[in-house]
Amino acid sequence: EEATFHSWEELPKGGHLVESAGYYSNELAFWGGDLPSMMSKMDYICDLGVDVMYLQPITRAYSNHKYDTSDYHEMDDQYGTDEDFKKLVEMLHEKGLKLVLDFVFNHCGKKAHFVQEALKDKESK
Repeated sequence: EEATFHSWEELPKGGHLVESAGYYSNELAFWGGDLPSMMSKMDYICDLGVDVMYLQPITRAYSNHKYDTSDYHEMDDQYGTDEDFKKLVEMLHEKGLKLVLDFVFNHCGKKAHFVQEALKDKESK
């Protein structure tokens, strides 16, 4: 019992520790939403008067919030591909919107390769 996927009609619930993952179940509950679906709603978003799109971390991570980055150089498959990201940026700029990405460089997830290396070898750099 690790990641679970839910429909938008389901409400979030409190979590319990999933020992095999080292995360709480509510951190592993996903409701969907990716870059292609966001692009498909761009006219609606623009009609709301939005002029800045703010995205939570989109780099590879284990949890639903993605603040536990495991690789800063890769987009998480949950959101799409690098090509999807490029298309989103082009679309936003064509419509006059700005994009803000939430990158968290002062911490990462325990599944990051350098964290795992440090856990295995206390002499690692």
